[in-house]
Amino acid sequence: MATKVGFVGAGTIGANSIFATLALTDRIDEVVVVDIAEPAAVGRAMDLNTASVAFGRRTKVSGSTDYSTLKGSQVVVVSAGVPRKPGMTRADLLGINIKILKGICAEVKKHAPDCVFLLVTNPVDILLYVCWKELGFPRERCIGMTSLHDSARFTDIVRDATGDRSIRATILGEHGETMFVAPTLSSPSLKGGDWEAWEKKTRGRAMEIIERVRPRRLHGPHGEGHPGGHARGDPHGHHPERRVRPSRRGHGRPGRAGQGGTHPRGAVRPEPRGEAEARGHRGRREGEDRGGPADPGQPAGPAHEDGRGLVRHPVAGRNLR
Repeated sequence: MATKVGFVGAGTIGANSIFATLALTDRIDEVVVVDIAEPAAVGRAMDLNTASVAFGRRTKVSGSTDYSTLKGSQVVVVSAGVPRKPGMTRADLLGINIKILKGICAEVKKHAPDCVFLLVTNPVDILLYVCWKELGFPRERCIGMTSLHDSARFTDIVRDATGDRSIRATILGEHGETMFVAPTLSSPSLKGGDWEAWEKKTRGRAMEIIERVRPRRLHGPHGEGHPGGHARGDPHGHHPERRVRPSRRGHGRPGRAGQGGTHPRGAVRPEPRGEAEARGHRGRREGEDRGGPADPGQPAGPAHEDGRGLVRHPVAGRNLR
């Protein structure tokens, strides 16, 4: 009988899990990955098929939005759901991820009723109980990635602290704020170690990783957003929080800062702060010359209205709506 493993979620965790599966075993004939975003599912599958060949495996990887492709899977790994953002605890995800997981469980129960269900989505302890109830599977077929993952992180931290790469350290409890160390289940050589500090560092390690690797807004030559001037989450470079009206002069054409030119993609080029402030002063004087108010009810500051009633951006030197 062919061996098949299904993955629900084509994000970073899902892709890394498939990659590790291909690296660790040659006993799997087929891997399917399901995601609500077809480009992500298909693209991941294409890339991981290449990894399968590189590892010398016979495993075929396919991607789809169709849950029926899970049919025949002996194991289904679920990492789909909303991930944590900086400042969030795993418990903050409970409300939205319960709704997502209930829908996924219905599909898994329908198409892979005999599978072993492995959950990664946070908060994993609570959600695993919800999934167990929704699936109606025996408890030995509902497994969550909790203390195993935390113990690996804990061991990594303790090894760095002690310099001993042979030790093992164990942490138990919730995969969250109430996890606790288990010295009696750890290497005897750690007796007398700084368990409290190691536990605290382990508890905060996941958020440290999230804060370090999350996408960051960059201030590049094309504006605010990713390199190339694209705002995060918008492939067309439209900033979700700000709209800048380009100058009528040189619209859509490259130009020097301060001369009305815009980048071909529509991102306004910033100009040096000194020039922007000087331009702002000229705008106020022009307003006075035309008989308009120099500062119509706006507090003094780098952003102000000119004589035409338009707010001038403090850095870009352009008029904002």
